This record gives sequence, structure tokens and C-alpha cells, in this order.
Amino acid sequence: MVAVLAVAAVVLVCSTLLALRVKVRAQVKAMADSAGSWRAAAGGAVGPIAFTAGVSPQGAAWTAHLLGRPVARGTRVPSAARERISPLDAFALARRALRRVRFDRVDARVHGAAGDPATSAQLMGFIAAAGAVLAPRANIASDVDWLADAPFVDVDCDLEASFVPVALGWDVMRARLADLRKAVARESRALKQRSR
Repeated sequence: MVAVLAVAAVVLVCSTLLALRVKVRAQVKAMADSAGSWRAAAGGAVGPIAFTAGVSPQGAAWTAHLLGRPVARGTRVPSAARERISPLDAFALARRALRRVRFDRVDARVHGAAGDPATSAQLMGFIAAAGAVLAPRANIASDVDWLADAPFVDVDCDLEASFVPVALGWDVMRARLADLRKAVARESRALKQRSR
């Protein structure tokens, strides 16, 4: 009887902790250039738990640390060029996953250049306007390389955000299930075409 009560208490405490808002501090760096090369990396902490992650066309990797020691890690390497992660797919997944995240503070620096100075000036104006709209929670600074030979962008961002783990987990699980449904539909179409 005491063991059942102890297990019930642990489950109740864990469920309550997952339903409370959690604050996270993170740093994100990303880059892209005109040759189609891109990559992004992030690192952050939630109390004693820290994480690092990176993504590029060659794959993705992440590591979770507890009190400075790695406790979990994972990698995903695309098996073929058609399965490589595109920036649009990465953005769509991030949009779905971050839907329930509240950003408390964002300090970003955007450095880059467009194909010509006029476009670079327009982009600088757009970034300045976005920074003004998102103030006071966001401070976005832009720096244009007027002498660049090719278009590129580098983003360096420090942020503080908060989220409810249960709500975020629910959205990530739904996104993953949608991706699995698409993969199953693709496989069934391929099987039907092979059977013809």
C-alpha cells in the first residue's frame, strides 16, 4: 500500500512539474551563403539541464547534459540527397515546435549582404523595422557588408524564453506523427507504382 502511494506521489509530482512553465536561456548561430551551404547551431540551459544541437545539409546532432555530464545524444544523417534537410523543412518544423514558446528577451545580430547594394539596403531597412516592431522584448541589430562578392547571411542570437513542457511535447509529437503519415503515404504510392 505504501509503495503504491509513493509511486502515485512521484507520478503526481512529475506530472505537475511538466505542466509548469519552464525558463530557458539559449544562444543560436546560423549562416547561409549563395552557394546553398547553410548550418545552424544552438546551445542552452534549463536549470541543471543543458543542451547543444546542430543542423546542416549533412545531418543533425544533439546532446543533452545533466550537471555537466552528457546523458543523451542523437544524430540523424540523411541517407540520400533527396532526404537531406532543406532550410524550408527545418523552418516548418521549428515553427510547429516553437508555436507554444514565449520569447521573453531576444538579442540578435544579423550580418550579411544581398546581391547588390540596393537590395542590401532594403533588407537592412526590413530588419530595422522588425526590430522596432518587436521592441522592447527584441533587440535586432543589422550589419551589412557593402563590399561582399556574393550574398550571405550570418545570424547570432541570445534569447530567453519559457514554455510548458507538456504543451511543447504535444506539438512535437503531432508534428512527428504528421511526418510519419506522409512517409507511409509515400511508401504506399511507391509500392502501388512498383506493382503495376
